[in-house]
Order: sequence, then C-alpha cells, then structure tokens
Amino acid sequence: MAHVSRSMDAHNFTNSQDVFKAIKWNRTEGSFPTPPLKDGDRVHTTANAKAELLVKTLLQKAACTEDIPINCSNPEAILPFPNITTGEAHQAIFRAKSSTPGQDEIPNAVLKKAWPALGPHIAALYKHCITTGWHPTPFRQALLVALPKPGKKDYSSPCSYRLIALLSTLGKGLECLIAHRLTWVAIKHKVLHPQHFGALPCRSAIDLAAALVHDIEEAWARGLFASMLTLDIKGAFDAVLQGRLIQRLRSQGWPPTVLHWVSSFTQDRTAAIQLDGHRSPTFAVPAGLPQGFPVSPILFMLYIEPIFKIGPTIACRGRFGYADDICQLVVSKSLEENTAKLQSIVTDLMVWGHREGLTFDLAKTELQHYAKGRKGNNPICTIHTAEDTVEIKPPPPNGATRCDGSAPQRQPQWLISTNAVIRVNKEST
Repeated sequence: MAHVSRSMDAHNFTNSQDVFKAIKWNRTEGSFPTPPLKDGDRVHTTANAKAELLVKTLLQKAACTEDIPINCSNPEAILPFPNITTGEAHQAIFRAKSSTPGQDEIPNAVLKKAWPALGPHIAALYKHCITTGWHPTPFRQALLVALPKPGKKDYSSPCSYRLIALLSTLGKGLECLIAHRLTWVAIKHKVLHPQHFGALPCRSAIDLAAALVHDIEEAWARGLFASMLTLDIKGAFDAVLQGRLIQRLRSQGWPPTVLHWVSSFTQDRTAAIQLDGHRSPTFAVPAGLPQGFPVSPILFMLYIEPIFKIGPTIACRGRFGYADDICQLVVSKSLEENTAKLQSIVTDLMVWGHREGLTFDLAKTELQHYAKGRKGNNPICTIHTAEDTVEIKPPPPNGATRCDGSAPQRQPQWLISTNAVIRVNKEST
C-alpha cells in the first residue's frame, strides 16, 4: 500500500488523467462476498439463491403483458442505414478497449493478433448480419456480474445492485458498429430531441448544465421564477418491451434491416450470473435491454424519444433528458403557478408511461425552485397516482437537488460555479 501511495504521489497530477486515475484508485475496494440478500422476511445466503433473487428482482420486472406483437415490415422507411466497410470492421476490433470477455472467454487481444487471418471473415460476418438483420445466438448469451451501486445504505437489498453484462468481444464489435450507425443517423436526421443528452457525441452533462443555466437566467432577466422537477424512469433498460421498441423504430422511419436486427438482438437472450465465485445456471431474459452492451444506450434513447414531445410546446421547451433521467423546467410569475404546471405535466408523462409499460420512480423525484432575491416561500408539488398521493418537497433555501450528477442550488452561486466550469472546460480545449 505504501508503494502504491508513493507511486500516486510521484505523478504530481500533471494532467486531468492523473487526477482521474487517483480517484479511481482511491475508490477501489477489496473483493468480498456479497452479504445475505433479503426478500421480504426471507434471507438468502447461498450464491444460487442470491442469483435467483437478483434475476427475479432486476430482470423480470418488466410488464411484459403491456407489450405488443413484433412487426418488422416498414414500407414507409425514410432513414438510411449504410452498410459497413472492412475498414470499419477493423476499427471496431482494434479500437475496442481490453475488457473482460463473455462466456466464450475470447479476449479482444486474440482477435487483434489473429486479424490477418480472421479479418476478412469477421468483416464478412458483420456485413451479413447487418444486411440480413440477424444477431447470432452466441452474441445473445451474456455473463452477468452483480456490482453494488455506490452510496447505498442497505446492501442486503437486491435493488442495491446493478447487473452488468460481459459479452462476446466479437459480438461487441458488431454492436459498436451498429450503435455508431444508429447514433449518426439519429443525429443527422434529427430523430432524437436536441435536449436529450448522454450517450451521444457533443452532448455532455456540461452541455445540459449550460442549457439549464441559460433558461434559468433568461427567466430571471424577465422577472420570472423558475422551478425544476427531476424524474427517474423506473427500471430504465430492463423495462424496455421488444414489440414496443420495434413499433417505435418503425414510426421513426428506420428500414426493415434495422428492425429485423433489433428484433433478433432483443429476442431469445440468455444469461448466467457470476456471483461470489459461482456461476448460476443459464436462464432466459424475457425483456429489456442488457446493461453493458454498446448498442443498449442508443436504443433506449430512441425508445423514450416521444417523451420530449408530450404536452404543450412551451412545456416541451423546458424538458431535458440525460439517458434515463428526465428534467422538467417551468417558469412563471410565482412558484405556486410553477408547481401547478409541474403537476399537470407529470400527470401527462405518467399517462404516456403507463401506456408504454414504463413507470416513474416518484421516490427519486426531486423539486428545486430558483427564485432570485425571494426568501421564505418554498411550495411543494403534489403528484396524484392511481395508488397514492406523493408530496415532493424542495430542499430549504441554499439546499441542492442532484440532477444527472449536478447539484444546482437555489441561489446564484451555483450558476456562477457552473459557468466557471463551462468556461474552464472550453479554455482547456
């Protein structure tokens, strides 16, 4: 440990990469068995029992009854999807980071070494998969590892873990190519809303913060008050339904080859969980997009694309997204009017989500008011659901609400800090 500490000191943090290395090293924890997991009053202690509970809780919670039949025909397709070249297949293999392989246990380094002999065959395979809309069965077999979510108070709850998929490095190359194609076409042809950030080039958390800062400052300049409500899509990737995903892609104008490939990618998937040095029996994954797969983020963003068009235009203008997190900003002459607007908007979003098999986790919903120069008044936002009434309370003045990794405060100091971060970031580039 002393040697490692001296090694870190020797870097002197001459650039940002050294800082991130130090943070990663400081957060590294030893490898310990997972604690017993609780399911109500039952306690699971064996690796098999814990794996079964994780599968039931995290992978089989999608409302599959809300799904619709898969239909891959699309005579009105308007979006292009160019085939790949051998050069792109080469880049997909050689630019991939060295990561833990999936169940086939073939590391990416082997594919790189064998490229002179295997390269033409790999390129031919990728081209065939894209032109025929086929995702090979071995690429749909994942090995899952359970990673604890940082900052959780109770690690006996299965919800305190995230299942990350380790997949075939050969299949990962194919997914990277398709994800790149989907992203390029979605941005060029404006399929995705310009205020949806994350998993897209040139759309970072800093860009999202800058957009929010601009809108809040603009409201202040007009003598108005701003309020922001954050929403979290429950289950996110795991809640995606296959038939509805295909329907969404059809409505967006993607060609049949893309629809067939996505259908093949999402169907008949299997997985096994690696937990405490034990590998569980293989099981079927009925729905959802696997976390850790290169193509999952862009497919999820395409899946929830309509959420940025729901409601009046003025409400959509104040709606932002970062991956599966939604942020709604409203402005008016009073904070009370803002909370009334937010109640109406959230109701519309929940109605859409119910129809699509998606729910919002109101336990994670947060409210923040931005009232420059005003003190004392801090109204709550009441949200009515079919089961309950939830009161979303804002933090006290000078408090903060976490949103996509940021913690914006009610007072202008945060805005100054954010602008400073943006300015420094621009100057450094």
